[in-house]
Amino acid sequence: MIHSGPKPLKVALELARRLQQELSRQLTPDQRRDFTRVERLIDEAERNHVIEITRLHHRVNTPNGGKETSEPSQAAPRRRFWH
Repeated sequence: MIHSGPKPLKVALELARRLQQELSRQLTPDQRRDFTRVERLIDEAERNHVIEITRLHHRVNTPNGGKETSEPSQAAPRRRFWH
């Protein structure tokens, strides 16, 4: 693995939570709502990242990199054209 430290999105989420906690007395309701939105967006980005990495690993681990489905459909029209 390239990075041995914590994931950047996890660090960003922790920083946002700490900042919100430190500023909680001074925040307006709109600012609190914005911090909540930021936390949700970071969580969503982390989930989407995991999904994309899973898809990438699945594609890499399939034979021919997942190209099996496209090759037969391309080969059939060529045969009909030439025969």
